[in-house]
Amino acid sequence: NSLLRREPSSRLGSGEGGYEKLKNHPFVKGTDWGGLHGETPPTLKSGAVFIYKEDQERMEKEKAVLKRKQESEKWKKHLNPGELVVADGLISKKRGMSVKKRHLLLTDGPRLVYVDPKADTTMGQIPWSEDMTIDVKNSKDFVIVTPGRKWLLTSLDKPAHDWEGAIKALLETNE
Repeated sequence: NSLLRREPSSRLGSGEGGYEKLKNHPFVKGTDWGGLHGETPPTLKSGAVFIYKEDQERMEKEKAVLKRKQESEKWKKHLNPGELVVADGLISKKRGMSVKKRHLLLTDGPRLVYVDPKADTTMGQIPWSEDMTIDVKNSKDFVIVTPGRKWLLTSLDKPAHDWEGAIKALLETNE
């Protein structure tokens, strides 16, 4: 950005062309420079604050981490020390003729842990592997394939694509 240069002589509006160069910048094209002094500045809504995009993104990430920490507290006994829940939800887990209702926890470990929601007992985990794949069949059904096993799952409280996105994001960050 030519306005934010450390050396004043290299900033837009100084040096050759001076203020004319600044006045002709595309950002301020169409400004009535002669009548500018008589203009009324726009009013800001009460409490309005200007926030840089980078600060907004940082605040959103911090808020998400805090939310994960709070959510993880509920599942603490099913987590490893320092582990946070990235995503969770109710699923049906099918194996053979058996269908079990479970609460699936995706952690930043990364791990996939399934819990009996009535007994609040860890029932097992889907082994995490860089060879793991996830295949969404429709809005609710998805399959997680790990070396040696397929996990047939139905999401009961969120779209299957939400699970796909969260799992793929962790697979990519843990490559």
